[in-house]
Amino acid sequence: GHFTPIYLLLAFFYRLYPHIFTLYIAMSFSFGLCAMIIFYLARDVLKEEVVAALIALAYLLYPPLHFVNLGTFDADLFSLPLLFLTFYFLHKRYFFRYIVFMALSCMCKEDIPLIVFLLGVYQLIKKYPKKWWLTTLLVSSGYFFLVMNLAPLFRLSHHLEPSASRAYFRYLDLKTFGEIGKFFLSGNASSFLFETSKMKAFVLFLLPVMFLPLFSLEFYLSFPMLMEILLHRQYTNDVSYYFAPVIPFVFLGIIFALKRISRLAGGRRAVVLTAVLLIFVSSAGFNFSRNLLGALPSEIDTPYVFDARLSGVDNIFDKRFYTMDSEDRTAWRFVNLVPPDASVAASGDLLPALSSRKKLYEFGLDIDGAQEAFYAHVTFYGAREADYILIHKKNICNGLGGKYVYLPRGLIDEEVDRLILNEYSLIAQEGDFVLLKRNVF
Repeated sequence: GHFTPIYLLLAFFYRLYPHIFTLYIAMSFSFGLCAMIIFYLARDVLKEEVVAALIALAYLLYPPLHFVNLGTFDADLFSLPLLFLTFYFLHKRYFFRYIVFMALSCMCKEDIPLIVFLLGVYQLIKKYPKKWWLTTLLVSSGYFFLVMNLAPLFRLSHHLEPSASRAYFRYLDLKTFGEIGKFFLSGNASSFLFETSKMKAFVLFLLPVMFLPLFSLEFYLSFPMLMEILLHRQYTNDVSYYFAPVIPFVFLGIIFALKRISRLAGGRRAVVLTAVLLIFVSSAGFNFSRNLLGALPSEIDTPYVFDARLSGVDNIFDKRFYTMDSEDRTAWRFVNLVPPDASVAASGDLLPALSSRKKLYEFGLDIDGAQEAFYAHVTFYGAREADYILIHKKNICNGLGGKYVYLPRGLIDEEVDRLILNEYSLIAQEGDFVLLKRNVF
């Protein structure tokens, strides 16, 4: 349901080595590369190499960065390095490079142009030359309105709700952006926006940097994404990627807040060094406490928790994330039973292990009743014609469970029975894993 042409560019890298590892390595490498951008920008703004290095190290230790890197894969994740580069080239006044990375940022998802639009307003406030702010405002607003008019066509072709605002804010019963505006003026808005899980997520997001970005104008360029998080019914850990476009502005906020502190302190180096040392220690220290942003499945009333192994995990470095147990070994054994050249349909959590396949489909999306997570029944051609179908009856999101589930257990069992009665034969079954092979007539 999103417009994410950035995937077209990523497809070139994926073609070199077609596996999910390609995307994750590219993402993690780009996240790490941002430390260099932070260093050069901070050194340029603050004129202090030691301070700049400490800010870059604080970024690398920043717990929400690791949380975002570990969590659900989404196009928003690539906006993190692209927005960093966009602002860096803006600061250095490299116009052509700025335009290129501004456009690439917008291509990540339809909400990023709203951030870029505020960046144009920022340039106007900071008295940048007219061609800078005018180009930014025109490109971002033009791209946003183009996408909002094109998106319904794609959504209708997949039998989805054509209105993006209606699809995203279905639980608020808001059908238009006008109704969303009225909602903010109503008495119910404050209690909804400042719901406990969202406030806890924001505290865990900003506490490692001691809330310093709040005292910088640059941080508020991420306002559209902050509001998108607040418009969730609850903020749960399975939507970690919403914070990815905000992280660049956290560290831009730190850099420019320190510049203001330096000015207020009369340029005394010790004051700025003390402040950045506190941020560095705080950012490092929070890696040893709760650092999963958002409500855990065990903390909310949800029937969509399928993996009790991880239900109590609240730290991204908990060994349970990285330990392979008997269920994981069974999953890999079933994956290896599928011939390399065969087409396969699989449950969502098994798709990454099969991502090198030329023909790969997600099992269950085309079954009547696949309407959880506010997704309507969708027809995906090819899934029912796959050579093999690999089913994990536990659908897992982000390793923790959550609401991004398409089929209740009962419907999965019914579909397996129907497939065996008709086109497929049961090849293997163990625990919650089922492997079917298409009959050859």
